[in-house]
Amino acid sequence: MESLEDLRAEVQELVWTLVNEQATPEQISRLEELLANHEEARQAYVMCIQMHADLQCLFNEDLRNLIPSLKNPESSPLFGKIPLN
Repeated sequence: MESLEDLRAEVQELVWTLVNEQATPEQISRLEELLANHEEARQAYVMCIQMHADLQCLFNEDLRNLIPSLKNPESSPLFGKIPLN
C-alpha cells in the first residue's frame, strides 16, 4: 500500500504533466483511477489546479485586472514576494 505522501506526490506529478499538455493516455488513466478511488488524491488535484489557476491569473495582466483581489498582488502574502516585471 502506498503512503499518503507517495499518493500525493504521484497525483501532483500527474497533474503537472497534464497541465503542461504532456500527459500520455496511460498517465491520464492513472490520474482518473486515483481520483476515483482516493479522497486524498482529489484534494491534491484541487490544490494543484487551484495553484495553476492562481498563477495564470497572477502572470496574465488581462486576467489580473478582472479580479479585484489580484489588481495589487504586492499586498498578497503569497504573491507579494514574486516579481511581476
